[in-house]
Parts: sequence; C-alpha cells; structure tokens
Amino acid sequence: LLPCMKCEDCLRGNYSQCKHYSFIGSREQGGYADYVVLPERNAVKVEPSLPYEQAALFEPCTVALHGLKINEYQGGKTVAVLGNGTIGMFTQQWAKLFGSRLLAVLGRNKERFEISKRLGADYTINTLDENYMEQAMEITNGRGFDYVFETAGSTFTLKLAFEIAANHANICFIPFCLHLALNC
Repeated sequence: LLPCMKCEDCLRGNYSQCKHYSFIGSREQGGYADYVVLPERNAVKVEPSLPYEQAALFEPCTVALHGLKINEYQGGKTVAVLGNGTIGMFTQQWAKLFGSRLLAVLGRNKERFEISKRLGADYTINTLDENYMEQAMEITNGRGFDYVFETAGSTFTLKLAFEIAANHANICFIPFCLHLALNC
C-alpha cells in the first residue's frame, strides 16, 4: 500500500483509508518482480534468520489483529469467525490469545476445520451443511455471538454475520476494515 501521505486520513494515521493510494501489484507493476522500489517508510525489516515463508505471513496476521483491535476486543466473550481461510485462521488465533470464552469457526473448507481445531476452535461448523444455522445458535443457547468477525468477504457471510450476532454484538468485516457495534 502506497498512501498519499497528504490527505486527512493519512495525516491521522489511517493509511488504509487513503482515497488516493496506490498499490504495488495491482495499481502498479511489481507484485511478482524480483526487486521492487518503494518508499523506505513502507519497508518492514525482518530478522535475517526468519524464513521468507514465515515473513510472508506478517501481512495477513496483522490484518486479522487490526480487526480485533478496532473492536477493542478484550476476551471473555463468545466469538464467531466466518471464513476459514488465512485471515480467518489468524483471526481465530488472535481471539484465542485475547481470551475468547467460546470460539466457533464457520466455513466451507473441510480440510481446514482440523487446523482450526488444533488452533483452539471450540466448534467448527460447515456452512454447506443443511442445519448450519441451528448448530451455530445452539452453541450460544439461541442468544447469538457477542463478536462476529467476517473474514471471507462473500455476500453469504456478510448476511450470516447479522443473523448469528447477539443483541448488542460487535460485527467486524475484516476484509473491509469496517466495524459495527449493533444495538439490536
């Protein structure tokens, strides 16, 4: 991300909200280049001993963390993570590290459910199952989840976030960095 560093959002430190940004790999060439020239402020130094495969996970890990931070998540609540891809897996891990009381991962990738369980998910629900909604609501005794982190960015999961949220829940659409505090 190459923010303009001049607009109101940039001056407040909200670089991802810059309306004049550029992006290497989509708006500018260089995403798969051997070498890319970028401003020094955009470079992140990593320990030389850190393998590239691990360093490459820095960005999705921080995207997930940002979602919890903008919700001021402190733990002790019920959490649903919608989507079991990379961002969903990291969101799940951060919620566990911050002390979620109960964590459910809802997704469609069966192979990743085992990983979610190893990472500490209390429940995994396949949204391709006919009774996925009943399973989700049964976990919270019909109350819904206190925090819902939507990480898939699909129309289906955007709608589902509202359907499984408890009254006064926090919903965060992580791919869009949008936070909603619902007072239903």
